[in-house]
Amino acid sequence: LWVIAGSFSFWAVASREATNALTYGANSANQFPLHLYPSWIRATLGWAIPLAFVAYIPTQWLLNASNPLGISPRLIWATPAVVAVLVCLAAASWTAGIRHYESTGS
Repeated sequence: LWVIAGSFSFWAVASREATNALTYGANSANQFPLHLYPSWIRATLGWAIPLAFVAYIPTQWLLNASNPLGISPRLIWATPAVVAVLVCLAAASWTAGIRHYESTGS
């Protein structure tokens, strides 16, 4: 997430707020169980920014905890694939940023 958020700075002038919202906001949101949030936040944290694969699904599987959202415990095995997709996305966004970077001239 840091590399993806950091690559946003290649195109934006004031990207610090967006980077902080994505990284620190996601970190803060990931400190609580996913089922406590409204459905639109669960969808964002679970699929758009797949933080559910960082803590919620693995912890639920390890602790054999109750599953109030009905998420399949088999999704634990998708975690490496999600990580691979995020690494590829981070590399692609950083490479695109470097390729289109224009110095300020100073």
